[in-house]
Amino acid sequence: MGTLSEALVMLVHPYLHEATTLASYTALIGVGVLAWNVASFPEDEREEQLVETIQGKALPDPHVLCKMARTLSRRKDELFPNDRRMILDYKVTRVPTGYHVTIVSAHSE
Repeated sequence: MGTLSEALVMLVHPYLHEATTLASYTALIGVGVLAWNVASFPEDEREEQLVETIQGKALPDPHVLCKMARTLSRRKDELFPNDRRMILDYKVTRVPTGYHVTIVSAHSE
């Protein structure tokens, strides 16, 4: 099993071309974290978890966010079906070669 930060970047890879600034890259990683964690729940609980997580937050377009998170959750199932780690926190920093993602995680049951 590779690092979780590598897996998360692989998860959001289809959207990386849209992340052209530190802020947009950080936001994309945030959506990836949401999708990763939602995918850790049983299939029949995922939608409820997704809605509960974003409910009441000031988001530019929650419908687009939900659609993207659903797509990435399915991608997580395809790419990392046996990875049960939950992401507790993350940090994105700029480095000379681009961006670096640091993850704090825990194993879920």
